Amino acid sequence: MKILVIGNGFDLAHGLPTKYNHFLEFLTLIEKMSTYPNKPLNFLNVLKESSVDHYIQKYIEDLLSKITDEYKINNFDGKFFEFQDLDVLVKKSKDELLQELITHLEKNLWYEHFMKAKSYINEGWIDFESEISRVIQVLDQCKTKELFDIRDVVDEDIGKILSSVSIQEDSGKFKVDEKKLQKLEEDLNKLIRSLEIFLEECVGKINIERILPDIHGIRFNKVLSFNYTNTYKKIYEPFLMQQTYAPSQFEYDFIHGKANIENDIDTNNMVLGIDEYLDYTEMSKNTTFISFKKYFQRIHKETGCEYKNWLGERNQSNELVIFGHSLDITDKDILRELILTDKMKTTIFYYNKKVYASQIANLVKVLGKDELIKRVYGSKKSIIFKQQQDPTKITEPSQISEVVVSEK
Repeated sequence: MKILVIGNGFDLAHGLPTKYNHFLEFLTLIEKMSTYPNKPLNFLNVLKESSVDHYIQKYIEDLLSKITDEYKINNFDGKFFEFQDLDVLVKKSKDELLQELITHLEKNLWYEHFMKAKSYINEGWIDFESEISRVIQVLDQCKTKELFDIRDVVDEDIGKILSSVSIQEDSGKFKVDEKKLQKLEEDLNKLIRSLEIFLEECVGKINIERILPDIHGIRFNKVLSFNYTNTYKKIYEPFLMQQTYAPSQFEYDFIHGKANIENDIDTNNMVLGIDEYLDYTEMSKNTTFISFKKYFQRIHKETGCEYKNWLGERNQSNELVIFGHSLDITDKDILRELILTDKMKTTIFYYNKKVYASQIANLVKVLGKDELIKRVYGSKKSIIFKQQQDPTKITEPSQISEVVVSEK
């Protein structure tokens, strides 16, 4: 059995704009389009001079073209078009996904918070989730106090969210209101659905021009993805199917759900939440913020845990390859279960020395120091680290079939 585990670094290695700041760039442009009180050409000129990722820029340019063409067709071949500002064109557009995005962003507490917080958060999704966790824990502490003074809250940047979910008592102090917390949950779901649209409509339609030598040609039959995208299936599965593989031989487990443009805010199954921060006793009693936690979202959104069935299969040997994953403790339970499976040989790819050091530190938290040392040294070692090779550019469609299939 050969299992490939992929994280966001896998998509980034293919040149895809899947960092959290790419997502925020996308949302910012959508919001600006809907409120831009000037001509589309002016907006386009500003866009071209910006440092926005070129794929996102291209998507917005195409969207602008679509909106302007739509107006011209529906308004007597463009009569009075030159007098129309962009915000008016956007408002009149019948593009359902565009209108859905605009609706989801309107007065969204999480979006407004992240736009302020982005300057001091790093670019990883772990940091995105950590920020959600920081906010939720402050709210939980305030709720536990029952009555609090907003001026006493150390995290001033959380003030707007805190005041939005609280009511003021006659004493002048505030109290977290559980009914108002529903808006915070709804706004997170709106943000997650917006992410789904971004990944499907913008990222998902990018023509990938790179393949990874470390991955291409290896006969993985099981893929556990922490991503919402289907990059592996799109790029690597077709080649393996040419090598006598049948579709039924590929098994996927999208542990955090999978993006699908056909979804809506209710059917979306993408998990974007936080880890448990309460102790064992408290977590069973305090469930106020349970809907923000990953384990709850996995159950509620029915993402499944197919990998557990894989590990139950009897195999003479097992191989695990981890690519593009930070090994952060947020995924500790899954990673530990995989790596410690009987007869499992694990290869972990790292991007550079800095990432390598971070992965080692994280793996200590996942396995423990003694367990890690035992598995990376000696004749019976079961964990090896490898620096990933540079991606290979695909110059011809046939090039992807020229790599020899590995039986290793």
